[in-house]
Order: sequence, then structure tokens, then C-alpha cells
Amino acid sequence: MDTKEKRIEETLQSIDGLGRANANPFLFQKVMNRMGAAESKTPRPAVISWSVALAVILIALNMVSLLHYTKEEKKTEASETTFAQDYFSYLNNNY
Repeated sequence: MDTKEKRIEETLQSIDGLGRANANPFLFQKVMNRMGAAESKTPRPAVISWSVALAVILIALNMVSLLHYTKEEKKTEASETTFAQDYFSYLNNNY
């Protein structure tokens, strides 16, 4: 026999004695138990309270920024009106 063919035969004979792999008999039960435990998790009260507190803080900051923006907008409108009146005041004067 050729060495190549001999090597192939040895490889084929090595898998003849192989059988099915055996798993831990309790593996399926462990997996199912962990899957059930993952589904039944409920949020802790601390997580809920921190979430509500964060939402309240964000809403308060949003309200403060909106109030500040509207005040700035009114100031800008007033200054623009004053500027326009002063700039075009020569049109209103009848010389």
C-alpha cells in the first residue's frame, strides 16, 4: 500500500469506535430552570424610583430651559423693534 492510502485507512478506522457523546443528565433541567428564572425577573423598587426621579429631573430641566428661551426671545424681539424704529426714523421725519 501507498503511504497516502495507508494514512487514509488509519484515519477511517480511528472513527469506527466512536459513539454518541453523553451529556449530563441534568443539563436539560438546568437550562430550563435558568430560562424560567430569567423570564420571571421584575424590576426592583429602587430601579423604579431612580427611573422616576430621573424622569422628573429631565422634565424640570426642560421646563427651565423653555422658560429661559421664551424670555430671551421676548428680549430679542424688543431690541429688534427698537433698532428698526431708530434705523428707519428718518423716514418718519418730514423735512
